[in-house]
Amino acid sequence: MKTVRFAALLAVVMSVVGASNDLSATSLLPCPNMKDLAGVWLAHSNEGIESARLELNEKGGGTLIVNFSPPTTAFRVSSVHLDGYQISFVLVPIDRDPDGLRLSGTASSFQLDLELRGTAGTARGVVSHLRFERYDRVIKAIQVLDARAAALKARGK
Repeated sequence: MKTVRFAALLAVVMSVVGASNDLSATSLLPCPNMKDLAGVWLAHSNEGIESARLELNEKGGGTLIVNFSPPTTAFRVSSVHLDGYQISFVLVPIDRDPDGLRLSGTASSFQLDLELRGTAGTARGVVSHLRFERYDRVIKAIQVLDARAAALKARGK
């Protein structure tokens, strides 16, 4: 009788584990909304060429400043479209008439994985992958690293 109960319990556990393996990692996180995404975000491209600062408000507006080495270009974020974890931005140039750009990718409340893609002119086809993290999280990490470096210097190492 104990063997039958154990086998039944094992079957239930295995079916639950099997079902949970079918879920994507993002499905464990709730889809973000604009309130979750409001604030300041910092990024650096995987290619090491661009860095960016994105500031969003709860209504889906804000600013994007991208440092293309060397010029820095500012855009107004006129709207944000969220569809589950997918996000896209409507960008309007502020400083000059840059080549057309599109910013889109995936979002969670703690990270934005975005693609900055040139859509016109000399930027057409140029793609940069940007991973945005919350400004306060990046600053805190820098402070921790700086404190450790200062402690090592103080000890003469």
